[in-house]
Amino acid sequence: MDFLNTIDFEKIVPRSIKEILLHEDFPSFLLWMRKEMGVSPQLSLLSSPADHIGPMATWFAVALWNCTPLPGNDFQPKPISIPGRNQPCICGSGKKFKRCCSVGEHNLPPMDENMIWPLLFDAMPAKILNKALKTGTLPLNARVFYCAECLEGDNPDKVIRLLKDYYFAESWKHTGEHAAYGLTLLFDALDRLGMLQMKMDLIEHICNRAPSSPLRSEALQRLATIQADSGDLPAAFATLKKAQKDTPHDPAVGVLEVQLLLVKGDPAKARQRALFIAGQIRRLHRHIDESLPDPMLDFLNNVIENPEAATAMMAGGPPLNDSELTVWLDKHRSRPVVPCDFEEMEGFAEDDEFNPASDRPHFMVRSLPQLRKVETSWRKVCPVEPLFGVQLYSFDELDPWYDEEFSSWKDFLLTHLDALDSIVIIDDLLTICTLHPSWMQPYMMADLFEPILSRGLDLVEKSLERLPAQGCLPWLVTENRPLLRILVREVVSAYTEDENGGLIRAQQLLELNPGDNHGFRRDLINQHLVAGADEKALAMTERYPDDIMAEILYGRVLALYRLGRREEAEAAASTAKQRLPRVASFLVSPQRKEPEENSPYGIISGGRREAWEYREEMRLTWKATRGILTWLKNIK
Repeated sequence: MDFLNTIDFEKIVPRSIKEILLHEDFPSFLLWMRKEMGVSPQLSLLSSPADHIGPMATWFAVALWNCTPLPGNDFQPKPISIPGRNQPCICGSGKKFKRCCSVGEHNLPPMDENMIWPLLFDAMPAKILNKALKTGTLPLNARVFYCAECLEGDNPDKVIRLLKDYYFAESWKHTGEHAAYGLTLLFDALDRLGMLQMKMDLIEHICNRAPSSPLRSEALQRLATIQADSGDLPAAFATLKKAQKDTPHDPAVGVLEVQLLLVKGDPAKARQRALFIAGQIRRLHRHIDESLPDPMLDFLNNVIENPEAATAMMAGGPPLNDSELTVWLDKHRSRPVVPCDFEEMEGFAEDDEFNPASDRPHFMVRSLPQLRKVETSWRKVCPVEPLFGVQLYSFDELDPWYDEEFSSWKDFLLTHLDALDSIVIIDDLLTICTLHPSWMQPYMMADLFEPILSRGLDLVEKSLERLPAQGCLPWLVTENRPLLRILVREVVSAYTEDENGGLIRAQQLLELNPGDNHGFRRDLINQHLVAGADEKALAMTERYPDDIMAEILYGRVLALYRLGRREEAEAAASTAKQRLPRVASFLVSPQRKEPEENSPYGIISGGRREAWEYREEMRLTWKATRGILTWLKNIK
């Protein structure tokens, strides 16, 4: 007898969980379930006798109730006992159980606690969830089980919210394999959101405070990987030894050892260790279906068969199939730097009242005469059009690297060494790199993009030495864009490696192009405020008095408040709330749900998404300033 098909099951179970949480009372839940079955035709047993609907509803309610963790019971189920055959039926009909609901026992969908947890998290009111996280009553295994699904569903924010407090605690109730897996999920979530500092703080916290355990081993493994990536192999191997002592039989530690040996340049020993660890994994997994994929075994087998190829794959992929170009670049990129010229533009900003540097001289970049001919010839073979807007990537759907139709641009470069003297051509080459099939792979970045960018920066820096003091290079002048775009690319790259380096470049760009078409003032103002440099933040907001960016309006408020200039802060807060009221609302609220608002045009000024983004970036900084959120709430 069919009770519920798959679609029905997916519909009714989430509603049932919400109903259980509403009262946490089985009789009222059973009454609700029986009514639900009777009033929902798609959930009724249309192929069964009508008198079987009630019994089936009862059994389904019992099965669901018995495996649902209840917040009021410290997240433990309160199972209902099934009556004996001659006892009164559980449904309250007054009949004996054997003559009432016992008939509905068969063919129920299988249910267990692990299936319920994700639904429980989705249905749980924020107040109950926050209390459970604060008191620690929410079981770690439940959080981990749910967080694994969140990460698969690309929702790292939830993972951080549910796990951060547990792992940043001073001590841990659980430090075994399950806790280690939860830490892995948290690390992965932090990586996805680029929260590298929090990740490093967490690694240090676990390594210094956790006992010898799988939990500490996981943190040590992450630390060893980071040390190896930074080039400190001795430290990485020392950290690895600590992880091996904590979990000597953990295959993941063995795989990490093989990876470090490959990075060290010892393929023979890496292959030897790979043979041993692969055998260890097979013994541990001998009861598992061998046809199932195993990434660790696949990696170890690759090392056993060809350690050198495995080393290349670890770096991100096979060697580039552009050897002539990489050899040409490596051989000639250190050639003497030829700086460009600058032509002053009289009267460019005299009538522009919104230009924050209207009183400064403005210039246009001019290539040297001998390079202009090279650039004209290059334009005939270049496979991409010059970028016009602030984007860094070409939207052309073409393959200039391996499509023979576009091969002439490579030939041009190989026969024109002076192409490496042109900022215009370097800018185009960086755009072409973004169309490479292996774009963003480490080996591609190291062999092509970074050397080209480095050459471009050399040209830019040498050229800027010739720019008169206080000179501006406005983005509105298209001839200036290749030079500015090279600096923009460096800002993006520097932020990835070193946030402070990125800020320095962003500040340089803001001085050259005060109009800030790329919006770097947002990051600079926020970073100044986070660092407590309130005077610097305030000065930057005053350069853009008519700007309605949240970072400008509310950054000015925060800076003035912290500098003790309360009357000015109140006026600035009133203006900010009038122009962007949602930002203030999102800031002062203890809890806010991420809005689903989306626009093909990006973040809309005054919208919920803008308010949410600012809250996520800056609320902790605001909250650290005593009394300001209450004060802001009361500003009219």
